[in-house]
Amino acid sequence: MSATKKARSKRKVKRAGAKALRSANPPNTYPRRDGATAPATDPAFETKGADHADLHRHS
Repeated sequence: MSATKKARSKRKVKRAGAKALRSANPPNTYPRRDGATAPATDPAFETKGADHADLHRHS
């Protein structure tokens, strides 16, 4: 496998993992890439209750 292909697949995996983490964690518990945390009133989190996020969390 070429280095480019390897790097591309690695990048894809990283992006998917970050997205999964972001949707599974409640607000303010995960670091963003720029170092800021999510606002407590993030609309993405308001629609789903905390219990719903717990269903997705892997311990």
